[in-house]
Amino acid sequence: MEHKLSDTAIAQIAQLVQLGILTGTDVTDHLRTLRLDVDEKTNGLVPSATFAEDFNENLKKLVTQAESSTPITEE
Repeated sequence: MEHKLSDTAIAQIAQLVQLGILTGTDVTDHLRTLRLDVDEKTNGLVPSATFAEDFNENLKKLVTQAESSTPITEE
């Protein structure tokens, strides 16, 4: 049986690529964390609920860490 990526899954992949670029980490490592479920209504692949929750929680932690870090200033 074939499945297509949903728009949500494609958007999630884009976010994972952006995260890798912003953090300077390997994009493939981020993509390996992606977990997908089959949406029964559309038969498309969507990010699993647990993956989405974990990703959003980790993103919040990164934002908090970035906001609390000392900015680099040029002299």
